[in-house]
Amino acid sequence: MLLRWFDSREAVAFAKTIINEFNTVFPPGSNPEVGKLTRPKDFKKLERILEKIFTFTQEKQLNFYVKSRFLNALMWELKEHGYDETFVKRFMETITPRL
Repeated sequence: MLLRWFDSREAVAFAKTIINEFNTVFPPGSNPEVGKLTRPKDFKKLERILEKIFTFTQEKQLNFYVKSRFLNALMWELKEHGYDETFVKRFMETITPRL
């Protein structure tokens, strides 16, 4: 039971799939502003990705440790794929309180 509490493999794998989808929607060079998406199409795409994240975390009822691992994997994957530091910070600030 206790070991299952620390098992974050599924959450980390999900973070990688989210980043792959994010890369196709918003290529790393584009660095979209989270609060300033002007085109409704872009806003809907970002909204869809965020909805997937929130649905996953609620369905799986992630504990504090697994949520932290998920957010850490998401942050580092964004950085490794070449997204701007300020964008990564704002994106993480957007999703963290809602988990």
